[in-house]
Amino acid sequence: MLSLSHHKSPKNRIRVASVEHPVFSPEGVPMTKILGPRFPAILALGLFLVCCLPAKAATSPSFTITAPASKMTIKNPSVNQATFTITPQNGFTGTINVGCSLAQNPSGTMYPPFCGQSGPAVAPPTVTGPNPVTFALTIATYGEPMPVSLRYQRPAFPASGYALLACALLLFIPVSSRTRRNLLCLLFASVLISPVGCGSGSMSTRTPAGNYTFAVTGTDQATGKIHASVNFTVVVQ
Repeated sequence: MLSLSHHKSPKNRIRVASVEHPVFSPEGVPMTKILGPRFPAILALGLFLVCCLPAKAATSPSFTITAPASKMTIKNPSVNQATFTITPQNGFTGTINVGCSLAQNPSGTMYPPFCGQSGPAVAPPTVTGPNPVTFALTIATYGEPMPVSLRYQRPAFPASGYALLACALLLFIPVSSRTRRNLLCLLFASVLISPVGCGSGSMSTRTPAGNYTFAVTGTDQATGKIHASVNFTVVVQ
């Protein structure tokens, strides 16, 4: 317990702090004589800082991924590369699995730009020290239309013409009514399943122009934890 008392000296009276169990300096002088009346307040403040303030949270190793730019403009068709930077933090080291997925497809097309590493033979980036490392992703668009051989072609003679000709022949061919009925049913079914010609229409696999947003992620191969993610926009002209 701290208390204040008055001590008399031959020359004047001074007020100093005294404690039941004094705290001494390394030289053996009581701290109350060095700090005077401020010693109790300084001692209480020190105890508060040590006991009451939360300790700083320990930081775990991780990394960040930086895109070369917020947007990348490419033409259609084209094959491009974008270089990303991995910056380790808090002593992170290890191999990173990189992923690239389409996050926004404004046109709703089935043929958005391709984003990914150029092949399975490409080794994933590995961090071995405090220096940043880079990796490249391939950005490609589809520009070739579907080959003519894969399109439906308009038949030289329409299927309905074949059906009318077959019906006329069946009316004059001497067959039993049951056989004629079965042949008519078979003819009708063949007309239903026959392909319909598309004429001059085309089925294009071309990537439509627009802004496509991709999410590039980095996963620690050792733990499977995703440490970083960055959005990257591809503008197709």
